[in-house]
Amino acid sequence: MQRTACALIALALMVFTALGAMLLGDSFAPARLRPLFAGCAAGLAGLVLMFGLCLLDHRGEAKRLVRFS
Repeated sequence: MQRTACALIALALMVFTALGAMLLGDSFAPARLRPLFAGCAAGLAGLVLMFGLCLLDHRGEAKRLVRFS
């Protein structure tokens, strides 16, 4: 489960990096990429990032419960 969580976090960070690069590279011209699509992609990447972090936190909580029980 840790590999899945790390893969989700890496995917979200790659999407954020790509959106930042496209913003700096002036790819948000109306003919190339619609701002609505970029906003939706950033929102979905944020959800994926939060899900990956929740998976990591859940795994850590389970290990703490086993260790201290």
